[in-house]
Amino acid sequence: MESVARPSLRQACSVLKQSKRSYATPNAYVPHQANSRIQPLPARPKPVLSTFFTGKPLYANAVVQLETAIKENEEALRRKHIWPLPPRLRLEAETGGWDKNDWKLMETKFATSLDRAQFKRVTGLLKDLALLRRVAQRSGQSEVVLNVNSIIEQYKQPREARQKSTKDKKSPIDEFGRTTTMGRRKESSAKVWLIKTKTPEDFSSRIQTALEIHARKVAEPESTEEPDYPALPTTEVLVNHLPIHQHFPRPSDRELVLRPLRLTGTLGYFNIFALASGGGTTGQAGATALAISRGIITFLPEMADILRRDGLLTRDPRMVERKKTGLAKARKRYTWVKR
Repeated sequence: MESVARPSLRQACSVLKQSKRSYATPNAYVPHQANSRIQPLPARPKPVLSTFFTGKPLYANAVVQLETAIKENEEALRRKHIWPLPPRLRLEAETGGWDKNDWKLMETKFATSLDRAQFKRVTGLLKDLALLRRVAQRSGQSEVVLNVNSIIEQYKQPREARQKSTKDKKSPIDEFGRTTTMGRRKESSAKVWLIKTKTPEDFSSRIQTALEIHARKVAEPESTEEPDYPALPTTEVLVNHLPIHQHFPRPSDRELVLRPLRLTGTLGYFNIFALASGGGTTGQAGATALAISRGIITFLPEMADILRRDGLLTRDPRMVERKKTGLAKARKRYTWVKR
């Protein structure tokens, strides 16, 4: 019987190195030098505000703080059996509100732009705090008054800065007696200059005298005295260096441009020069009318209510609706054919 030679240790190790593992192990294979090469990632700083992941974190955080302040001050008054007020002792909110200067101050404070709804939300919360302050003042709760004052002062421009901004504001009427306004409609825009027409100094007295003579002639038909009416002033309207009837051949466009003057009774009171661009005649007429309305209230602020009720001080937000794929136009569909 022949003896079988046993392999040496070196031969066995070489065989093991050349062989491949064909069985599973509970742990995944990791090279022994892999751990030394991995550098740990730097720790990310945690957000300072809980509203960090909102679109406007500073604004959202301010809203949360104001709501919390309202709850805390209401609770402080509730512990003193002052809040809520009985129905017969309801106090009206303070009339002194927040204007555009405070709006800009809030945008700077929040480092973002605020739309009207967001501004109203902040001011609404501040008005609720102001109401709590009035209740605390009348009930002698000085701590609540000081707490609310410290919060409201952060959102209101100081009186000195407000007066300075009012003084620095330029007059809308320049040294030549003109006012410059802008208007937009659809894709059109218009820039309008308004200036008062030149009338004789004795124009109003001559009109009054002529009306008195006319009244006497009606009462006494035999009177030979004739009223002397002065020439009425006329309004000259130039659009893009052309008379209005040349630039706007359609009567409807001309009436739209002159409507603010007719509505306020200032036809003949101003001379108008306009530069209109973009869009068509309808859009340019609407933009020019809006600019004229804004110019009229610069000279005559008391006419603002009349123009606002007619909608002449509000920009028309309507735009041309886009054409849709598969439709003939914006909403028109193709005729359906069965076969």
